[in-house]
Amino acid sequence: MTAWRTLIAAYAMVIGVLLAPPIFDRAFSMLRLLDRERPWLWAASVGLMSAGLYGRFGRWRPLAVSFILFNVLIVTSVELGARAGIRLFAPQRQLELRRWSDMTYNDLFAYQGHPFLQFTGKPSAALTGNKALGNLSPFNNLGFIGGDFTRDKPPAVVRIAALGGSTTADGYPALMEAFLNRQAGDGTERYEVLNFGMAYWTSAHSLVNFVLNVVDFRPDYVVVHDGWNDVRMRQSGPDFRGDYAHALKVFEPPAFVPDRYLVWTSVVYRGLKIRFGPPDWAFLDHALERPHRYVGGFDNLDELRPFRRNVETVIEVARARDITVVLLTMPRSRDPAKAHFYGARHIDQVNEILRELAAKYAGQILFVDLDRAMTGTMEATFRDLGHVDEAGRSFKAEQVGRTILAHRRAFRKSS
Repeated sequence: MTAWRTLIAAYAMVIGVLLAPPIFDRAFSMLRLLDRERPWLWAASVGLMSAGLYGRFGRWRPLAVSFILFNVLIVTSVELGARAGIRLFAPQRQLELRRWSDMTYNDLFAYQGHPFLQFTGKPSAALTGNKALGNLSPFNNLGFIGGDFTRDKPPAVVRIAALGGSTTADGYPALMEAFLNRQAGDGTERYEVLNFGMAYWTSAHSLVNFVLNVVDFRPDYVVVHDGWNDVRMRQSGPDFRGDYAHALKVFEPPAFVPDRYLVWTSVVYRGLKIRFGPPDWAFLDHALERPHRYVGGFDNLDELRPFRRNVETVIEVARARDITVVLLTMPRSRDPAKAHFYGARHIDQVNEILRELAAKYAGQILFVDLDRAMTGTMEATFRDLGHVDEAGRSFKAEQVGRTILAHRRAFRKSS
């Protein structure tokens, strides 16, 4: 029996040392260890070592205590083994597992409420583990992707504002800025592209963003790449509202996650939750949408009247302020096995509206039909129905960039 207790004590000492924050952070944490997590680890470390020593040398040492301690050590060993295995053999999984843990801390939620835009990114917070957007830099001073925005526009700078949802926030504007400055040639002008896109945003969000934010930055061009996210707002019947209030609500991050302590503590538990179906609180739409379900078949085109109005209003406001609009269609995958493919017909309908607007404003705006350029010809670049990989983003950046360069050169010749 003494040998058994000695073994348990030694086992507890080893596990206790491994749980000490300086070691745990370097060997077992998923990307980083939060300061608020360190006291808990110190408590667990000291607690296990103390329990092991007491089990070996304490005066009152019931066998049940040693048995319970042994099982705690086994469970902890499995957890540490899983963490070490992920870090060694699947380091990319750390991003997703870290994101899940962060989402249960309200102050680490990457988004924050906004009185008019519903939500923006939280300055200095970074998206991690997002398959559509990649792992981008932290949100800037206004809660958007990229470096901090300044309203002052230096001389000889051509400023471009990019509007849209996640297919804009995914980073093609930064690639376009680099492309434009490489191609500019003579160095008389420098191009600056501000990414005002936000994952999940609809054309309604982009319209409000344009009027309340973008115009103050005095852009020379505004690139509009919207349409896909409006699929979630479609609704037939008397409840439908053109401001999308039938579907959207005040931003409300998860206030209560019943198993948050298990999510924080165990990557094994986190991994099983991901494997068998994430709960509602794991998705941004849970914080943004009212309970509703679309039961139509995308047959009622009146559901897209708000989308047409929103885009057309951006065009009219931009024209009134001498901002050149660059209107883009939305390319999509043709593979029915790709995620979100249910919205393919919606995207096709949206693209037809965009083509109609391009024809209506022919000669007054610029138009890039990315749908015809990419759909059916660049299938390998699509990660799902509408998000593309680096090659797809580069293609978008170059297509839009060439259109702007051609317009800019024609403008300079005529002035």
